[in-house]
Amino acid sequence: MAQIELHEHDSGRIILAQKGDVLTISLEENPTTGFQWADQESRGATLTFQGSDWIQAGDGVGAGGIRILTYQVRDTGEAHIRLRLIQEWEPSQVSKRFDVIIRVGEHK
Repeated sequence: MAQIELHEHDSGRIILAQKGDVLTISLEENPTTGFQWADQESRGATLTFQGSDWIQAGDGVGAGGIRILTYQVRDTGEAHIRLRLIQEWEPSQVSKRFDVIIRVGEHK
């Protein structure tokens, strides 16, 4: 089992994984502005969403931080993760996007 860490610069990539791997996606976010990462359309039965965490980057009021999304790779096949940075009350106004394809093969 491997830990696969993805960041904003990985958007657009195809990621190769194995059954049992843990996938974490770390993205900059500042909830005090109202902008938060939301799942736009993640498809594929190969991944199970495990949870979301937020870590503040600074001590100041209104400081931004990092949103960490965790997925468990549970089966072979392909999954597509599509996230968008939006304000909940303006979901059509997308500030950023994150999009990856996860291809899961058999252990060798």
